Amino acid sequence: MENGKWKMENSNLFKFYLCLCVCMTIFFSSSVAQENPPPASAPRSVKIPSVQEKSLPNGLKVVVVERKNVPLVTVSLLIKSGANVENDTRAGLANM
Repeated sequence: MENGKWKMENSNLFKFYLCLCVCMTIFFSSSVAQENPPPASAPRSVKIPSVQEKSLPNGLKVVVVERKNVPLVTVSLLIKSGANVENDTRAGLANM
């Protein structure tokens, strides 16, 4: 008899939570949606900083983009390597 009572209480609890979820979904979906979206703002002008390229005597290519208003230094080292730069005599060496 206790088992049947537990099932009945569990069923009523499930119905309550289901009704609560449906009511909350209807309430929040109607309050969040906008009838008229805000107008679009004017496009901003974009200033792309100049790129300075130099080659060192050892063949290393240095690219610098200077932005004096940002107190930050970022260094990236890109190395030409892999299968796309191998010649036919060393094919497959980059995959080892």
